[in-house]
Amino acid sequence: MSMAFQSPAKTKKARQMEVQSFTKFLTAKNRGLKASFEYISSMLWKLEELVIRSVYTTEVVNSLLRHVLSWLRKY
Repeated sequence: MSMAFQSPAKTKKARQMEVQSFTKFLTAKNRGLKASFEYISSMLWKLEELVIRSVYTTEVVNSLLRHVLSWLRKY
C-alpha cells in the first residue's frame, strides 16, 4: 500500500538499483564458477597425465577424483 504513495521515478530508480545489484552478483558468481571449472579442468588434465604415466597408485587417483567431485558438488 505504501508503494501507491511513492513517485514513479523513485520506484523506477529502486528497480534499477535492484537490477544493478543482482547483475553484479551474477557477474561475480559467473567469474567464480569459471575460475572453479578452470581449476577442475587443470586438475583433471594433470590426473590424466599421471594415470597415463602410471605415477600414482589407484588409492591416490581415487583420492584426487574425490577431491574433484567435492569441488563439483559445490556448484
